[in-house]
Amino acid sequence: MSTPIKSASSLLLNTRFVSPRRPKLLSPLENKIHYTSTPKRVPKQSLNFSKELQVQKSVKNNTIQIKVTQETDCENSLIIDSPYKSELLNYGLSKYDLLYILGKGSFGTVIKGNYHGKTVAAKIIKLNKSTDFINESNALSLHHENIITILDIIVSKKYALVMMEYNKNSKNLQNVIDDADTVLDRNAIVRFSKDVAKGLKYCHENNVLHLDIKPKNILLCDNKVCKICDFGNSVKASNATEMCTFQGTVAYTAPEILRGKLPNTKSDIYSLAILIWQMIHRKCPYEFLNSEVIIYKVVKFNFRPPLDTKDETLSQLCCLCWDENLNKRPSAAQIVDLLNNNN
Repeated sequence: MSTPIKSASSLLLNTRFVSPRRPKLLSPLENKIHYTSTPKRVPKQSLNFSKELQVQKSVKNNTIQIKVTQETDCENSLIIDSPYKSELLNYGLSKYDLLYILGKGSFGTVIKGNYHGKTVAAKIIKLNKSTDFINESNALSLHHENIITILDIIVSKKYALVMMEYNKNSKNLQNVIDDADTVLDRNAIVRFSKDVAKGLKYCHENNVLHLDIKPKNILLCDNKVCKICDFGNSVKASNATEMCTFQGTVAYTAPEILRGKLPNTKSDIYSLAILIWQMIHRKCPYEFLNSEVIIYKVVKFNFRPPLDTKDETLSQLCCLCWDENLNKRPSAAQIVDLLNNNN
């Protein structure tokens, strides 16, 4: 679960482990989206959509029910064009049922939607205050085969809609790891690791830190290619000094962030190391420890998940990527090169 992470300094002084869930880690953001009473559109890439669906709308117990009558890839998807778009921006999903929910997380709920005639994955985010920053906008300009494309972001005072590319035959990497019937051999681990590293390389070259790399935020599409998704915790590297409350998943979070220091590209590399470890061992890191204990042990004792593999390349890669000294961690580009040379 992603929760605001408190600096570990108090934990080092207090072995009772004060909860890290609420206090802010870094100073507030200055760079924010402006909001109006009318939904405002963040600049998007141009889209060419076709096909209109025949839709039946009915109201039952104050709940709008949407039924798609045409057999297409958009079946079971929610029409996001007007007037439904305005209703979503005002009420979120509270008035809808019969939805095809693709996933839920700390940053919002993702549904299967139909936007301008095209099937999309739409994230609905409830804003705590009208000045909330939509971090997904950091990825609007990112277009890479190993990154989920964000098509459009629409913001109102209460909710934000993030329209993303939809992959029909996709599943998150956590489900792949958990499925005992799915083969996850060395070739697959190397391929998936390289895909994520290539996606991070592109992010870092474009001044974006993801800061929440974990299996649930990696989509395996058509069982061929991994794509990084969910930029809800991302930040522009140049604005890291302005970053507000950090919400990451403790087990994948770099020790420098746990100490309250500013994140950088090597913070993502640390998270990638934990992800690779999880693919090797097919279990959750620190599965029997709570968040407070993980923070304490990682920061105080340089604790890491125990490696139990005879694969020297992957073992050494994990050790390099989660090194306490972030300057010793390789860059994403170096990881891609290393994996290319050790297939």
